[in-house]
Amino acid sequence: MPNAEQTDAFKQGDAASYDDVADHFERYTERFTVPIAEALVAQAGLLPRGRVLDVGCGTGVLSRIAARAVGAEGRVVGVDLSAGMLALAASLARAEGVAERTELRHGDAERLDAADASFDAVISLYALRHFPHPQQALREMARVCRPGRRVVVGVGSAAPWRSMAFLRNGLRALRERAQGLGGAAPLYATRFLDGLLARHIPPETRLHGTADAVGSLAQAMLRAGFQDVATRWVGQSSTIVSVDDFWGLQVTLSTQARKAVPTLPAATLAALREEFDSLCNAHLRRGGQLVYRSGALIASGRRPS
Repeated sequence: MPNAEQTDAFKQGDAASYDDVADHFERYTERFTVPIAEALVAQAGLLPRGRVLDVGCGTGVLSRIAARAVGAEGRVVGVDLSAGMLALAASLARAEGVAERTELRHGDAERLDAADASFDAVISLYALRHFPHPQQALREMARVCRPGRRVVVGVGSAAPWRSMAFLRNGLRALRERAQGLGGAAPLYATRFLDGLLARHIPPETRLHGTADAVGSLAQAMLRAGFQDVATRWVGQSSTIVSVDDFWGLQVTLSTQARKAVPTLPAATLAALREEFDSLCNAHLRRGGQLVYRSGALIASGRRPS
């Protein structure tokens, strides 16, 4: 069990890993995350003039969508530990004309600097699994949410078992198995680069982190005291045309790659990139595809009145 000093170091290191890639992160967010973010905000049922908290706001994609939903008299507060992400979030809020109703704070999701019952809604996307103690973060979200109002949280997830999306993915997997016989099954981000990294960096230097497992998101919400917990899954799949884009996407969005690649010796990085380019280009010549699939399990829960 990590001590408090190790936990704080994990938080600060994880946040800092986003500082230098904030611009790239936002570009990929616009391409792949906006539909998921819009679905999450819709599930929160935000009302005009509402006060909303976005936990782990990153570059502010949820905050900006929420700011439009609450209108000119509403207010959205975004909290994140990455200074680089917050700076870009502020710039984008100004560009989209919602800066006056958006406040961005440097803060810790496990120790929210907000009064009890001070928000009409709390939202969070792709952040919970970055927190060392996600259950504590959910309890904090419950604390600052007004009684009877909703907290909506999304985490990266494959399609749930028994869902139509799961069935479609199963049929796709069968097709890809047949394609694999000819070497043309798709290469998927971010697992492709993560797999190559495992061959280029020694086991003792690989990312292990200190975060507790989230487990069942619905059960975690119930343990945090929420009622009427409901879940839905939203996902997308995109073909990536450029090998350079496939590299940039994974170096930005893979936690392992984002933290490891900047620390690699020049010779190791050159060898990694050469192998990556060679394998991807050979795959494209065989008629294969480079694919990025992403999805989120979105859970909403009501704080008891």
